[in-house]
Amino acid sequence: GLTLPAGVPALHSAAKSLDAGLLIIDPLSSHLNAGIHSHKNAAVRGALSPLVDLAADLELAVIAVSHPNKGGGGSGLGRLSGSGAFGEAPRSVIVFGANPSGDKGSRERVIAHQKSIMGPEARSLTAKIETVEIRTEDGPADATRLIVTGTTDLTAEAILEVQRPGEIGPRAFLEEF
Repeated sequence: GLTLPAGVPALHSAAKSLDAGLLIIDPLSSHLNAGIHSHKNAAVRGALSPLVDLAADLELAVIAVSHPNKGGGGSGLGRLSGSGAFGEAPRSVIVFGANPSGDKGSRERVIAHQKSIMGPEARSLTAKIETVEIRTEDGPADATRLIVTGTTDLTAEAILEVQRPGEIGPRAFLEEF
């Protein structure tokens, strides 16, 4: 599998030969070379730098998936697991998560722009996940698709706010107070 940064030269060759326009790495932290400490800024920046160069050289969009830490604490980019470099290195960070205003267990989602150094942050979008049947070589199979349903004023911080059962988050606490 792909490891960063060691695998970037092979990835560069493959992406160039395919004339690829998009690369998705999910989850990014799982593809760091052994020995790279994912909680150390300099180590993570060093691992990601060749990937940034590859994207610029090939005019390739890179979507690197990262997950928020489970323990809460902090907000925004500080919620990303591991080094702060996971949120600092990208040109743009988009948060995708459950709609905190929706019903519990709902399939409503929010897509919110957390960071953009290339232009203004986009307005947050609401979306829903629905199950669809697709045809495969082995017959019909269930899949899911995302349908954008509108816009919202919800922010990335609102999506990332973690609540433990029986607790309310800091924002809700202040509003209640």
